[in-house]
Amino acid sequence: MRVAFSLPDIESKKDRFRMVCVLSNRVDRLVLLTDTLSESLYATADNFPNLEIILFPRKAYRRSAARWLNSRIQAHEFDIIHDTFGHLAAVIQAWAPVQDRPYRLISTLYTNNWGWFSRVRNPSMDFRFSYAAQRILTLWSDRRICRAADRIFVLGPGLELDVIQAHNTDPERIKCVPSEVNTKTFDLGPATIDDVPTLLFTGAVCRNKGIDVLLESLSLMREQAFRLKLIGRILFWERAWFKDALAASGLADRIERVEQISHDEIPALYHGARLFVFPSRFEGSPRSVREALASGIPSVVSDIPGHRVLDPAQRFLHVVPNFNPTTWAHRLTAALNESHEKYAMRARTGREHMVKYHSFEAVAEKIERAYAETLVLPPSSHR
Repeated sequence: MRVAFSLPDIESKKDRFRMVCVLSNRVDRLVLLTDTLSESLYATADNFPNLEIILFPRKAYRRSAARWLNSRIQAHEFDIIHDTFGHLAAVIQAWAPVQDRPYRLISTLYTNNWGWFSRVRNPSMDFRFSYAAQRILTLWSDRRICRAADRIFVLGPGLELDVIQAHNTDPERIKCVPSEVNTKTFDLGPATIDDVPTLLFTGAVCRNKGIDVLLESLSLMREQAFRLKLIGRILFWERAWFKDALAASGLADRIERVEQISHDEIPALYHGARLFVFPSRFEGSPRSVREALASGIPSVVSDIPGHRVLDPAQRFLHVVPNFNPTTWAHRLTAALNESHEKYAMRARTGREHMVKYHSFEAVAEKIERAYAETLVLPPSSHR
């Protein structure tokens, strides 16, 4: 099996790159199309003989990658063309109508922009114009891909419903393939439990991520011992709101906020937390929650498809059914006061689930099987 895999901006997706390296061992040839690669990642790639890397200019990535691919698709050099983040939308749309073609066109939707517009966009929230414009453009890209690709990968059960409803995509062309997490990096053993438990949030500090719900709920828990670590930058258009919300919460003395930390510091950060808290209103499959679970840290999360896919049987996540601060205060208090036995069971079960379904090896195996299944299906041009 010969695969062309598009993944630009690898420096911010290092674990996905490592999973692709593992995937290359399961196919005959994997050509990774990207725009930058550090010397250390090149050294990693050298250990995978079936992996080739093609670099294109960052600013001209879509056009350059499409031009390179078009000539090779015409020569039937690949069996699978795998797009991520919509960069190959034009390629998929151009080649999908070809009759009786031997290659298949696949795209992974790591997030579904229709879901954002239908569930998150709220008139009371401020969004920078560039952010909203990006959402509009990527929604258009989603539509082009979902109407043309042979297979759409979503990150877990439930997320396919957005694709079907938004783009009228045939359910038979949608496949659930989980996202990866570096289960070895985050395996630091049992965490040390402090007298004052730490609640950890990592991500963009904004209302889109539910920070308003978190601050309001914690303000209702004044009798409960805790401290909150907020790791992430405040989005530009949320700075005035956050300053006022923090002052209104009365929690300034209980909150430690850090704009940015290095990737090497992240495992220890999770290891020192009692609970990970993530009241986000919209996610595909959040990396931060996967990392927390791989670290053995129980997590309190919002009830959205992107979280439910991580724990379909609800065995280890604390899932809060709404965005009501009172409900969140009750659930957080209950989670903080859970017995040692139940806490340990959640920690162990969550980590075991990440290893079984989200490790590099598990995800690579799932993708390789999905490739094989897709190759025996008729192309989308036969619909």
